[in-house]
Amino acid sequence: NAIKFTEQGEVVVRAGMAVPPVVAGLVIGILFWRTGPFGGADLLYTPSAMILAQALLAFPIAATLAATAIDAVPGSLARQIVALGATRVQLFVTLVVEARRALIVAAFAALARALTEVGASIIVGGNILGTLFSCSLVAYAFARLRFRGRELLFNVLIVSMLIPWQTLIIPQ
Repeated sequence: NAIKFTEQGEVVVRAGMAVPPVVAGLVIGILFWRTGPFGGADLLYTPSAMILAQALLAFPIAATLAATAIDAVPGSLARQIVALGATRVQLFVTLVVEARRALIVAAFAALARALTEVGASIIVGGNILGTLFSCSLVAYAFARLRFRGRELLFNVLIVSMLIPWQTLIIPQ
């Protein structure tokens, strides 16, 4: 195994994949509230707080899937590379190249989690019309708008989301 978590670290990271968005928002909110430990940073209700909350949600997925991807590379390959005199950097680059497709999937999964969860964003970033929006809030606002051609535009957007773009950019 190329990536090693301690047993407790692995449990924490894997459990993080099941953290509800509202809980992540509350944790960030409590930490950055004026009376919280990092209240002096004045980050609450800013885009930076939203990014931090989304990163808290996405990191466990990215870390777990990336570790699994690297671990799926045959150990014999890593031993052979080391036996040929490769440096740690060369070994790392080779493992990443061998696991590239699974690492791309890990990145897309983490991005999907960050973009689709709205609970944490609302708690730490608020929902201030015209200032702070997440993708989910924009979709909700779009659904409430009334203008000519809205249904057609909405259908085009939905169909475009159904196309698995990652299959178009990953060479076979």
